[in-house]
Amino acid sequence: MFSYDETATEAPPSSGAVKVRQENDSLWDISFQLPSVDAADKEILARFRQAKRDVSIKYKVPIELLELREILEKTPTPDGLSVRISMGKIEDAQGKPVVRLKPMKTRRGGVFQDMIAEIDFFYRDEFDQVINLDRIKIELKKAGVDLEMCDFAALDKKLKVVLKKRNYVKGFIAAKGKLPDEGKDAQLEYTFFTNRSANINLGDYNESRQVKFGDILCQKILPVDGVNEGVNVSGETIPPIKGLDLELVAGEGVKRSVDQLKLTAAIDGMATMTRTHRRVYTVAGSRIVPEIIKVSVKPLIQVNAEDLGDDVILDDSIQIKGTIKEGITITSRGEILLDGDVGKGVTIRAGEDVSIRGEIKGSEITSDNSIAGNSDASDVSISAGNDVEVNGVVVNSEISGQRVALREAKGSNIVASKKVSLKHVGKHTTGSRTTIKIGRKDFYKKKIEANQRAIAGATASYEKICNIFGPKMIAKLREANIQQILLQHINMQKHEGNSRLDKDRIKSLKILLNSIPALKDIIAEKTAELNILQSKADDDSIKKPIVVIRESIEDPVDVTMDDQKMQIEPSHKGVAVALSKDKKMRTHKLKKSSKKRG
Repeated sequence: MFSYDETATEAPPSSGAVKVRQENDSLWDISFQLPSVDAADKEILARFRQAKRDVSIKYKVPIELLELREILEKTPTPDGLSVRISMGKIEDAQGKPVVRLKPMKTRRGGVFQDMIAEIDFFYRDEFDQVINLDRIKIELKKAGVDLEMCDFAALDKKLKVVLKKRNYVKGFIAAKGKLPDEGKDAQLEYTFFTNRSANINLGDYNESRQVKFGDILCQKILPVDGVNEGVNVSGETIPPIKGLDLELVAGEGVKRSVDQLKLTAAIDGMATMTRTHRRVYTVAGSRIVPEIIKVSVKPLIQVNAEDLGDDVILDDSIQIKGTIKEGITITSRGEILLDGDVGKGVTIRAGEDVSIRGEIKGSEITSDNSIAGNSDASDVSISAGNDVEVNGVVVNSEISGQRVALREAKGSNIVASKKVSLKHVGKHTTGSRTTIKIGRKDFYKKKIEANQRAIAGATASYEKICNIFGPKMIAKLREANIQQILLQHINMQKHEGNSRLDKDRIKSLKILLNSIPALKDIIAEKTAELNILQSKADDDSIKKPIVVIRESIEDPVDVTMDDQKMQIEPSHKGVAVALSKDKKMRTHKLKKSSKKRG
C-alpha cells in the first residue's frame, strides 16, 4: 500500500511513494518519483493504475470512474524523474433512452425503412434512476419494435458494462431485420455499340453498327423474381422483390424472333437503339428503369468521295470514303459518316449524327443530333442540336452544341447551352482569343441561324432541279411516279434534239428526282422547327452551367455565363467556372489529373 501525504508538496516523493492531493470532489493531483530519467510512459501508466486503486479505496470512488486527465509535469532530479499527473472522476452519464429506427439498402440500392433499431441509453435516465432492462424494453416497444426481434443477450451484456462503468452507450443495435430476396430485372445483351463514349474509338463505334442481313443485334434475358420474404424490426413481413421486365421492339429493318427475345437485322445497314425510361415504385422505393428498347436498322449508302459529282440529297444514311472535294453539299435526313478529310467549301447537313474521321478545313457541318470529329478542324462552322466532340485542335472556328468537348481550342468561338469541356486552350497565331458563351439564348440563336441556312440551301437545290425539269413536271412528282417523270423528261429532251443524254447523265437526273421528296421534307421540317426554336431561345435560363479547362491555358479566355462576363487568365493548372448559389460566376482550380483519367 502506497503512503499518502495530502499536505506536503515541496519535497519530491521518494522512490515508490505516491503523494495525493484532492483538488475537489472529482479531481486529484498525483505525484511520484521514478528511479530513471528515461522512464517509459508504460511505467507512468503502471503507477497511475496503482494510484487509481488507492484513490478508489480512500475516497470511495468506483475505480471505473477514475481517468487520467493529463501529465502535468516530468522533471529530472538527482534521484531520477519526478512526475505529476491529474486524475479525474467521470461523472455519471445521464439522459433519456432514445430509440431510432433506421433503413437498410439492398445490394442494388433499394431502400427499406425500419430495418434497424438503434438505442442510446445512460447509467441514469432522465428521472435520475439507474437504467435497467425493463426501462429499455419500454422504450423499444414505444418505438414500435417487436421485442422478439431484439438480441437481448447482447443488450444485457452491454447494459452490465454501462452499469459497471457508470457511463453510456450510443448507437447500439438492439434489433436488425432481414432484407427480402431481390429479383433480377430483364437484361439485354447486344452486339454493337449503342452509345459513343470517350473510351470508344470513332471508327470502332461506326463499324460495330454496320450490320448485315441476318446478324443478331440483341437478345433479352428474362427477369427473375425473388423468393424469400424479409422482415423489419416491427415484425412486419416484406414480400420478395420482383424482377422488372422491358419491352423489346423491332423497328425499321429489324425482325423479332418467335419467342420475342431476339432481334436480327432484316436488311444490310446501320443499327441504332433508342430507349424509353419510366419511374417505377416498388416496396424497395422508386427508380428509373428502361421500359421500351427499340432497335432499328436503316439503309446505309456507301460511296467513294471521288464518285461524287453533284450535290447529294437523300433520306438514307450515307458513308463516304475518301476526301470530299471542295464545294460539294451533302444533305441527309439520316446519319452522315465521313471516313476521310472534309475540304474547303464543303457543306454537310444531317438529320441525325455526323461522324468525321479526317481533318475538317473551311467547311460547314450541321446536325439535328450530335457531331463527332476524330482529328483537327480549322476555319469551320460546326453546329449540333445535341453534343459536339472533336478530338483534335480546333482553330479559328465557330462551335455550337448543348455540350461541347474539344481537345484543344485556339482562337475559336464556342457556344453551348449546358457545358463546355476543353483539355487545353492554345494561342492563335493571329492573336485571336477563344471565347465561350454558356446559355440557351445564344445556343438557340445559333440553331436558328443553322436552320435558316439549311432552308435556304434546300430551297436553292429545289429551285435548281425545277429549272432542269420544269416547275410543272416537278409539281406532278410523287415518290411512286419518279420513274415515269424521268422517262417523260428523257423523251422530251430527245424530241428537242438533246444528244447529251448518256447513261451517266440519265443516272444523275434520276438522283436529282429522287432527292425532291427529301428536300420537301427538309424545308417543311426546318420551317416548322423555327417557331419552336424561337420560343426556346426566349427562355434564356440555364441550369448548372459549367466550363471546364482540364490541363492548361496558354491564352486568356473570355467566358460569358448568364449575362455575366469573366476573363480566365493563362495557367498551367486546370480550372472550372460555374454559377454559385448566389448566381455569381466562380472559378475553381482543378487538381492535376492522372494519366489514367486522361
